Amino acid sequence: MKQSSRFSLVVIALVILCISTAMAQEGLCNDSGDVNAFHQINVQHDQDPTHNPDFKTMLRSCLKAQTIPTPDYVSWCCATNMKLTQNCASCCGWAVTCVTNNCKWPCGFQSQDACDACFVQYCTPDFHKCIGLFWLQILII
Repeated sequence: MKQSSRFSLVVIALVILCISTAMAQEGLCNDSGDVNAFHQINVQHDQDPTHNPDFKTMLRSCLKAQTIPTPDYVSWCCATNMKLTQNCASCCGWAVTCVTNNCKWPCGFQSQDACDACFVQYCTPDFHKCIGLFWLQILII
């Protein structure tokens, strides 16, 4: 490989790293511990999906753990079960508010698919902004 080609690859890699870092810092989950927690959830799920739930399943279980979930409880549940910082876990608590405001009917009286579709439509974009991990969207929700 020519020297100029190597240099170009290094520059491209640095640009991607800078963009990813800047995007991650926009949200509340920019702590290295949070990034590591998301990574561990995905690695463990990929290794053994039967016994290791993905992030979406873990968030859903926190949302369903109480008859009427509160943002504080869901934040605590995400921090405890996913090993997220309280700051990052507050995004999970925000999800309760979004579901309550936008998805009461599909999440309370319809199917899980209807609830998921509502969450994707009304909550996912702002949830991604909250956590700040735009470059991991596919892996998270």
